[in-house]
Amino acid sequence: MEKWRGINIDASAKCTLECPKCLRQTLRKDGVKIPGEDMSIVTFKKLLKYYDGGIVFCGQLSDPIFNDNLIEMLEISKDRPWVHINTAATSKKRKKDWYEKAFKANLNAQWTFGIDGLPHQSYIYRIGQDGEFLFDMMKLGIECGVKVRWQYIIFKYNENYIDEAKKLAKEHNIPFELNYSGRWNKEKDYDPYRPSVKHRIISKHDRGHLKREFTPKCIKDTIPVAISATQSLIPCCWIDKREGWADPILKKFFNDKLNLKNVNSVDDIMKTGTWQEFFSLLINNPELAPDICKSQCTSKVRENPNRMRVLQND
Repeated sequence: MEKWRGINIDASAKCTLECPKCLRQTLRKDGVKIPGEDMSIVTFKKLLKYYDGGIVFCGQLSDPIFNDNLIEMLEISKDRPWVHINTAATSKKRKKDWYEKAFKANLNAQWTFGIDGLPHQSYIYRIGQDGEFLFDMMKLGIECGVKVRWQYIIFKYNENYIDEAKKLAKEHNIPFELNYSGRWNKEKDYDPYRPSVKHRIISKHDRGHLKREFTPKCIKDTIPVAISATQSLIPCCWIDKREGWADPILKKFFNDKLNLKNVNSVDDIMKTGTWQEFFSLLINNPELAPDICKSQCTSKVRENPNRMRVLQND
């Protein structure tokens, strides 16, 4: 595995939001304790020593702002080719002065703020979020000299406010990213958040129009490796969910003996052969690949080509 790959880090296990479709909520409903903890600086440096690529702070179970080490992590990763922070949560413990320190800790970083709708209405899905405060933090980020981006996922309640949001973003020189979610393809039951058909991604493969092709991105090193909230080093962030934890092949990556907290270096994990065995399976016996891998790495053609498009300059 190439050492220049990027790293996708779930830096904590904490988040104040209660987004209905989040893995955190499904675990809570089933009485399952949210696994994980804050990544330490010691563990973070193990990753930096092995990998030369960029860093993404974006978790399956957490929001990166809740790791008390985040500012120091940003400071010591200034030499990375890129650093991205994806955030949507708000907290009384993270006020304007904290964001100013975080922005200035690494002026080369890019912050993506998830505000789904106009700032005052984003809480409808991002339950517990203060969208107006986050919008002010985006403006502060621009003042501090970092790159910021407004990510706007389309839901039923916000689909008629897209033009207004784009106008607001343009007024403040904030790049605007409209995001179409593919989750509505699989869910057939009534859902108050489901947008109208024109704002959904529809796969033609399901209609038999095109051939499906399984091409694992982790083999080609086209996606970052991932670190779960439990500090497990895994091939990609998509397997850090219930299906991955239970899969007989993928659950090997969550073994305590392979946990970053319990080894001296990433080399110690690679020497076990777990990664090599997994890649060998994907290459030589792709039909035996875990269902998650087939689902996420099977090529798809979307009817809506604008799934993730920066619309600021339209």
